[in-house]
Amino acid sequence: MPDGHVRSHFAIARYDRLAGNRRVHFHSFAGIAELDFDAPHDYRDLMEITDRVTRDQREVREVFRRMVFNVLARVRDDHAKNHGFLYTPEAPALQRWKLAPAFDVCFASPGRFLRHALSIAGEAVNPTKRHVLTLADEFSVNDAGAIIEEVSDAVAAWPTYAKNAGLSDLRVREIQSYQIPYAAFNG
Repeated sequence: MPDGHVRSHFAIARYDRLAGNRRVHFHSFAGIAELDFDAPHDYRDLMEITDRVTRDQREVREVFRRMVFNVLARVRDDHAKNHGFLYTPEAPALQRWKLAPAFDVCFASPGRFLRHALSIAGEAVNPTKRHVLTLADEFSVNDAGAIIEEVSDAVAAWPTYAKNAGLSDLRVREIQSYQIPYAAFNG
């Protein structure tokens, strides 16, 4: 590039298309719940809507998993338009709505995002395991401990993923310094 900067791009297949470029209807959490995405909301709301829309406890567990990841990896740009649902008319009647794949998941620099856009059981600045487990209890996520441990292991592997993606050691250490280690989260 003339300015000396190297630019990289990441592209994946669209999740809202079927074979033959047929569209799959997408609805954001904000849209389906008629929410102002800039207003504060809670993962409790997302879990409730997920339960009502999908009627599938596996989807509720997946929201829980994503919430734990966002807490431990410090993904705070988790507003109501960054979660969504896909509608597949060919699926059986009670399985037509599913969570869309996770998207727009990125590290939130401390100066830019001081809080989670979706609070965790009312706490948006420093959610703890207690907050996470409150929602696990409310939504019958019976394997919450195992999910927390699994997600924590994945977040702990950040340096390996980052190195494979070509991030500098300085940037890897910077991002890692804000992540919440398993021992601290469980403490």
